[in-house]
Parts: sequence; C-alpha cells; structure tokens
Amino acid sequence: MKMRGQTALDFPMDSYLPKILCLIMIRLYTGCLGPAELSLVTKLQYFVCVLGLVATLGVSEAVIDIIRKDPKRKSEVYTTSVVFSLVTLIIILCLFPLLSKAFKFSKYVSYVILMLFAVRFRDINRQYARANNLSRICFADNIINIILTAAFMVIFILLLELGVKGYFIAAILADICSSIFIMALSDLKSQLNPDNIDMKLARKMVRISAPYVGAALCWWMMRYINFYLVSYLVSNKESGMYICAYLVSDMIMLAVIMLRKTWTDDMFAFEDKKIIKSHYTKALDSYFSILTAAAAIIMLLVKVVMSILTDKAYWEAYRFAPFIIVAMVIQSMCYFLSCIYFEKNIVRTFIKCAALAVIMNIIFDIILIPFLDAQGASISALISSFILFIMVIVDTQRIMKYSISWRKIGLNLITLIYMSVVIVFKLPVMYVWLLIGVIVIALINYPALTASVSLYAQNKNSGSN
Repeated sequence: MKMRGQTALDFPMDSYLPKILCLIMIRLYTGCLGPAELSLVTKLQYFVCVLGLVATLGVSEAVIDIIRKDPKRKSEVYTTSVVFSLVTLIIILCLFPLLSKAFKFSKYVSYVILMLFAVRFRDINRQYARANNLSRICFADNIINIILTAAFMVIFILLLELGVKGYFIAAILADICSSIFIMALSDLKSQLNPDNIDMKLARKMVRISAPYVGAALCWWMMRYINFYLVSYLVSNKESGMYICAYLVSDMIMLAVIMLRKTWTDDMFAFEDKKIIKSHYTKALDSYFSILTAAAAIIMLLVKVVMSILTDKAYWEAYRFAPFIIVAMVIQSMCYFLSCIYFEKNIVRTFIKCAALAVIMNIIFDIILIPFLDAQGASISALISSFILFIMVIVDTQRIMKYSISWRKIGLNLITLIYMSVVIVFKLPVMYVWLLIGVIVIALINYPALTASVSLYAQNKNSGSN
C-alpha cells in the first residue's frame, strides 16, 4: 500500500523495527508459551489490528491527507478522528459476545478490548505526528515502544510467568506509553477540543480511507487467514507451529521493505512515460532478484535459524517454512506492483483481484489442510499468491506498460520450489541439494543483483538531492 506522508527516515524504522523485535523476542515467546498459546496470542494480535482498522473505517489513514492539504484544521481533524474512532469502537463492542465465541477468546475479552483501544489511539497519534512532519518523534516512538515491549514481556512473561495474559499486558502498556510520549512532544492535548467535532469532516475522512481499508483487509486475509483455518481444521498446537515457521520466514521482508519504498516513491515523479517504464522495469527485475536470493539463503539456513531463534519444542516447525517463503516472495512482488494501483487511484481494481485470491486461498485451505495439516496451508498460500501475481501482472500491464521476463521468473520459482521439496521431504545430503539451488539462483540473478546496487545508489542520491 502506498505509504503517504512518511519520510525516508520514518518508513524504514516503521517497517524494520517491529520485525526485528519479533525476531529478538521469538525466543522468549517460544520458551514461555507453548504452540497452542503462541497460536492464541498471535491470532488475537492480528485480529485486533484488523478489527480496529475496519471498525473505525480507517479514519486514521485520512489524517495525513487532510492536514497536509489544510494545516489550519489540525484540531478538527485530530478531535474528529479520535471521537469517531472511540464511538465506532464502542459500537463494535456490542458484537464482542459473538466475536469472542467465533475467535475463541472468551477468557481474554477484557485484554482484547484494552488492546483494541490502545492500538487505534496510538495509530491516530502517530498519523498526526507524521502529518506535521514530526518524523523524529515517530522514530523515537518506535525505539521506545520496542524497548518497553521487550522489557514488559520479560517482566510479565518470563519473571511473573503470566503467559498469555502477560503478553497482552505488555503490549497494552507499551502502546499506552507510546501514546503518552507522542502526545507530550506533539502538543496533542491542545488539539483535542470537543467543540471541533465535525461530522462532515468525518464522512470525508471515511471516503478517503475506504479504498485503503479494503486493500489492507485483503492483504491481511492473504497473509494471516491461514493461522485461523489451521486452528479450526486441525488444532491450535499445529497452528502455533505454523505461525512459528511464518514468523521466522518473515525475515525475507527485511531484505526488501526499504527497497520497495526507495524505488517506487520517486519513479512516478518523472513526466516522461518512457523513463517511468524503464525505471520500473529495472526496479522490478532487481527487486525480484533480491527477493529470490534472500529466499534461497533463508532456505539454506532455515533449520539452523529455527534452532537458534526458537525453543526446542518448535524446531520441527522448519518443515512448514519453505513453501511459506516462496509464497512471501510472490506476495512481495504483488505488493511492489500494487503501487501502480495506488498511484493511479484505482485501488478498487486491486481489491477485486486480491479478494478473488483470498477466496481461492480459503478453498484450497479447506481442500488441503484436512489431508496435509499445516503443510496444506503453506501450499495453499503459495498457489493463491501465484494466482494473485498473475492477475496483478496482467492487469497492471494494461495500466502501465513495462517489461517482465517470464523465463527468469519461472526459473527462479521452479528452483525455489525444488529447494522446498528437498527440505520438506528431508532428502539425503539435504544441504548439498540446497547449496546447488542457491548456486543456480545466484547464476540466474547475478546481472540483476549487480545492477541493483547501482540502482539503489542512484535512487538514494536522487532522494538526498
């Protein structure tokens, strides 16, 4: 999704730090929480994020746009977004008896509610800070939030042994402290004025945010719906193992997040369509090469990485990782291509493609999971991601002509799938076969990998100028 209003400093920290925190803390999670408990807290955390976004109709997403266009309405925008979010969240609480049974969190309803309010309030405050070009405050907030989360996790999970409850308490306290920090340095208290509530403004914010909420919901379902389906169709324990493999596999995103931001933000600033096409073609090729190279290396080391980052009870989760990694490569390509939709303001077209892929994912899950358990979910994610990839490429080619090497894509994906099969079936001399796969990937992508270094430097220099 197009990240509006973020600076080059703030975006990498927003994207990298939560993932780095996850990698640092995963050893603590897996050491103190069993697979079933890890499944529960992870599913509820992602559930809270998407529920808050949908329940508030994503009004926080419009804060940046409106304040940037009309700085004099800061107080109205902030007050309206806070009050509107508060009211809609209170309304959604009426559904909690039903939601708690459907998502099986009856024992933790109060914690989920508190987390829901804490997450959304912090998000509004951060959006306001970004809208006012207070990137350093957002930067500092990320650092503070990570330190506090880690500290609270150690206190409540490791020392006090509160398990699932300790996880929620730590996350809630960290978000509350973050909001207080942002409010104190951004002078938000002076902007919160009940007299400035504007319902017309609220409707405008909803109109601006609606397409982004739809796209975010589709991305959420593409990435996380399998967590829930594995729980329902197999068990929470199996879901916990799958989630552990997913969290470790998510390292691949660390290799590409900043590159996506750097390469796509400036390319549409060119007026010459030929330059845009050339730039996008090179960026897409380099992006895919870096993705596949990172995926191959992670696959080669996945068993070792899993034994380092997780508790012994989770070591066997590595067998779910390979197909998840390939699915993430394809999803990341779709994410890269989606910038075309957002730049051209035709988000609804992307939502249609993503919604169809989500439906296909659910169908494949229902078919495969009963026979293959969590491995069925990883294969389903791979198939549905590839379907989305094909649809997005065909559709974006209609919007903006760019070149793409199907031969290179095919060779890379076949090699990654070959490496996945080697790991899943634990073939003899596994590391020899995997090393062969890494060498093949390196040979296929060597020209693009070397070109990507100069491309990244070129964009970095143009951005500084």
